[in-house]
Amino acid sequence: KGDAARKLYQEKLVGDWYAEEDEGNSKDLRMYSFGQDGNFTSHFIMLVRDSSIVDGSPAGESWIKKLDLQRSGQWRIGWSTLLKRVHFLAR
Repeated sequence: KGDAARKLYQEKLVGDWYAEEDEGNSKDLRMYSFGQDGNFTSHFIMLVRDSSIVDGSPAGESWIKKLDLQRSGQWRIGWSTLLKRVHFLAR
């Protein structure tokens, strides 16, 4: 089942991925790169800002980097007999 899962999903995952969540005064940026060779890199940035009132209207201050994490390693797709589903492993 592991080989079948890899054949089905690996090509869909290989490449560069980007996600952004904006909550007004905080923003999370996530960047991932999954290589065909099983290597990956990830980068997570958390930005925050204070808000203030300018001419009676809310205005955002400049973004401040609160967290900046980078990671690299190896990844693979497999089958979990315990969970009975496809799973993703990164180390």
